[in-house]
Amino acid sequence: MTLFEEFERIPESLSRKAENCEVYASNVYGPTGAGVDIVLNNIMLPEARIGDWWFFDNMGAYSSLVSIGFNGYMVLKTGFYIAQDIWNDIADKLDPKSPLFGQYQQLETIGTGKTLDFV
Repeated sequence: MTLFEEFERIPESLSRKAENCEVYASNVYGPTGAGVDIVLNNIMLPEARIGDWWFFDNMGAYSSLVSIGFNGYMVLKTGFYIAQDIWNDIADKLDPKSPLFGQYQQLETIGTGKTLDFV
């Protein structure tokens, strides 16, 4: 059982490609520390290492919304990264007096053209 069973999540490793390494049956757990907070159950993934980055498309608010600092885990800081061309289109429309303005960061997205939500 997972908290969000209706979502199909197939992560993409930004650190290495699955076809270039051995894969293993894996479970990925979410940020709540609860036993039912399973993001992925029995999916074939490359071995994860410290420092690896994984991209989950279309997670929306659910990737960080349920992070509650439960069971001794701190709520992770989230950064939003966008492709340079999109940043160029919106940067002049942002209010520099907004408390969020200082949190915007620019990063070209490893050739994907996707908006990435890293936690």
